[in-house]
Amino acid sequence: MRTEKDKAPPSPYLTICSNSNVEVNNDQVLVTTCRMRTYIFPFDIQKCSLSFRSVIHTANEIKLQPMDNSLEATRGSREVMQTQYEWLFISMTVIVSNMLNQDVIIYTITMKRRSVLYIVNFLLPILFFLCLDLASFLISDSGGEKLSFKVTVLLAVTVMQLILNEILPSSSDRIPLIAANCIGIFALMMLSLLETILVMYLMEKDSASQDSGADKGGSLSEDSNC
Repeated sequence: MRTEKDKAPPSPYLTICSNSNVEVNNDQVLVTTCRMRTYIFPFDIQKCSLSFRSVIHTANEIKLQPMDNSLEATRGSREVMQTQYEWLFISMTVIVSNMLNQDVIIYTITMKRRSVLYIVNFLLPILFFLCLDLASFLISDSGGEKLSFKVTVLLAVTVMQLILNEILPSSSDRIPLIAANCIGIFALMMLSLLETILVMYLMEKDSASQDSGADKGGSLSEDSNC
């Protein structure tokens, strides 16, 4: 995980309470990048942890305590987040621990990807292309329409693979199942195309041998008549 520099303007205001407590609220904008596990993309659930601790002060000098527990932090985050785009916020857990005599507050954010968009825009078209390739076996092998149709479907699947390469994050350690599925469908279509080419080649060889046999039979009959 990495963080960027805070770009929010500092707040010049503070609150002095009657019990001699001083409260300072300073909003900060934190941009983080977490490693994603996309093996079951687009049905994956991601967790990102943010740890806050003092760099130079020990737990005896600075005591860190969260203002809200996990339930309150989850409820407050849902109220603040108005738009979630492709991600669905699930929960936020707050854990306080002590590491190397320093208080550490760990916030773990759990998000779930909205998979409906990827199912409609990618998975279903891939399955439709596979069905079209299977239906192409009903086309006659005598002409070139079957071969051109299979090549067109194979090119369409190649375009879908390029789109999938742009969608998938590059931080994944394992090949996602959706990519393996797409490669498998592409391999089946390629084998189907090779089978069509082989069948057409054998049919041409057979027709050529039949034509040559017919020509030889015609020449023998003419010689016998002479």
